[in-house]
Amino acid sequence: AAADVTRMLRARGVDVVYYGNLPARLQRTWVMDRSGDREAAVALARWLPTARPQAWTALAPERLVHVSVLLGNDLK
Repeated sequence: AAADVTRMLRARGVDVVYYGNLPARLQRTWVMDRSGDREAAVALARWLPTARPQAWTALAPERLVHVSVLLGNDLK
């Protein structure tokens, strides 16, 4: 699933730095604003093939990314 979503996002021009799998699957998809640009996280969440991804701010400037995505069981 992570590889499929990565291909979809890259096709839309999103620079995906890394993708992988969590040890356990989440019930819902989460989109985390890492840079303080919540609107970017919300915009990206709308592109995901999920029912209703949750977006929130979890600043982590040391990660050098704008958004982190954790895919859940709501992935279509």
